[in-house]
Amino acid sequence: MVVNEILGGLKLALARGETIKQAMMSFYNAGYKKQDIESAAKLLHNQQNPQQLQATKPTQQIVPRQAKQKPVKTAQKVSGYGEKPKRHLFLIFLIFVFLILTGALIGFFLFKEEILNFLSNLT
Repeated sequence: MVVNEILGGLKLALARGETIKQAMMSFYNAGYKKQDIESAAKLLHNQQNPQQLQATKPTQQIVPRQAKQKPVKTAQKVSGYGEKPKRHLFLIFLIFVFLILTGALIGFFLFKEEILNFLSNLT
């Protein structure tokens, strides 16, 4: 069943103008087994050249490219719906703290002497 899928994909790739080697490598890079790809390529070769069934040549071995592949993410984020309220709550909290600290600073400047007298009477 997998070989049939690969066979169909190889036919489509050849119809788009890719070489058989390029098509086979794309299947290999997609994670298909090397044996399945080679079997599909042999079937494709036999379908294209039915008169050569007795003298079929082995297909070229697939040599994988040493390319850096990015890790595949399994979960996709569809929207940021759940993030916006958290961001807004954090911003509101920061504004609230800023207003309290600003009010305290203004209060210390306006009532500096009263605060110092109160603190000196405590001891």
